[in-house]
Amino acid sequence: MMVDTHCHIQFPEFDADREAVLERAGAADVQVLISAGIDVESSRRAVEFAEKHDGVYALVAVHPNELEYAAEDWPQRIRELARHPKVKGIGETGMDLYRQRTEPDVQRRALAVHLEIARDAGLPVAMHSRAAGREVLDVVEGFAGGKPVRGIMHCFTDKESVMTRAVAAGLHVSFAGPLTYPISRKNRELMKNVPDSRILIETDAPYLGAQPVKHRRNEPSYLRYIAAKVAEMRRISPRDASRITTLNADDIFGLGVADRRPKVAYGIRSMLYLNITNRCNGRCSFCPRTAAVDGGEASSAGYYVKGHNLLLDREPTAEEVMDAMGVIEPYREIVFCGLGEPTLRLEVLLGIARWVRAQGQRVRLDTNGLGSLQHGRSIVPELKDAVDAVSVSLNAPSAEEYVRLCQPEAGAAAFQAVVDFIREAHDLIPDVTLTAVELPGLDVRTMKKLARDLGVQYHGRKAGMLG
Repeated sequence: MMVDTHCHIQFPEFDADREAVLERAGAADVQVLISAGIDVESSRRAVEFAEKHDGVYALVAVHPNELEYAAEDWPQRIRELARHPKVKGIGETGMDLYRQRTEPDVQRRALAVHLEIARDAGLPVAMHSRAAGREVLDVVEGFAGGKPVRGIMHCFTDKESVMTRAVAAGLHVSFAGPLTYPISRKNRELMKNVPDSRILIETDAPYLGAQPVKHRRNEPSYLRYIAAKVAEMRRISPRDASRITTLNADDIFGLGVADRRPKVAYGIRSMLYLNITNRCNGRCSFCPRTAAVDGGEASSAGYYVKGHNLLLDREPTAEEVMDAMGVIEPYREIVFCGLGEPTLRLEVLLGIARWVRAQGQRVRLDTNGLGSLQHGRSIVPELKDAVDAVSVSLNAPSAEEYVRLCQPEAGAAAFQAVVDFIREAHDLIPDVTLTAVELPGLDVRTMKKLARDLGVQYHGRKAGMLG
């Protein structure tokens, strides 16, 4: 399913066929619409329509370009509308220095008022920022006093520096039709760097139709074009893009629609991943699991990978894992890679892997390479007949740096144990890769040389990415 996090279904453009538009959205798997007001009257209409329809919610606000027409009591009236149970946020507010129909100082003050209403109502804020990204963030950061803000940069087309700053402020970043335009190459490249936990999609219907429908009236059913472009650029499947953005919409708007069940088997792209344990014999500083265990802002997001909840309520049996996998033929590869270290459950791993290979499927193990040290014997000969490929996360070119970054339970002996595991795996398993999370300061050239010296491939990964 998908969530259109910003549209205007109450606008006059939909008067002739509003119910049909809603039906087409459902048929296109857009199960939730969030309709934004731009003044008191359109906000009221958004609430009225939401009240009559399941899966439709409202945002209420006065748009910066509408402030000059707003009655003096607009803050009180928006505050009253915000109490309605179908109102999920304050928006669309923000600043517009492109049209600049209202003086910038008036826009700033109005944005601050909206932020205050949102804070008091416990709601997020959806913000327009045309030619005004830095100015909007100045107001947001000043209002928040350095604390994270629940909000969205709506229909984002700004610079990377603004995106980075928005994410640091706690905001989500939402993309609409312009993402699909041929002229929007920079916007697409920027979108690739938004963290999985912060990206949203929207139509802004009836405006800004995606490229395939650019010259038609836009509508929520066309959200599929945005999801497809997100999937293409981030090298994931459209299903992955839908799941990720639905979870994020659920998080920020409190919709109660995301699938939050713990996953033992979870699909990403063309691979099926197996999450057989949450235990680990290391505490890598860059790992989402470590952030989740330690709490803080990343706590809930740390248990999710591409929209899948990997926090197990208990460790599954081999039979339960195989049952959860379902039909495995469509997948290109079955990968042991979850929130913990798979080799800690070696017998379960081996039993599942041998069963999968007996079905004619390829098996890969993603590991920290500490299995042999953990079990007090070389486990590589046992893996030889169970897996086709091994990816070993080394992450540092020296023992000292490895201990600092990965904090292995085994201490200083761990680095050499991983190197020995890679060397032995290279002799017995046909496909071995040394991987590293390419954090700032990592000597990538040395990592690549180490991989060459060991006779294996090298693969660099982005921080915070599993799967």
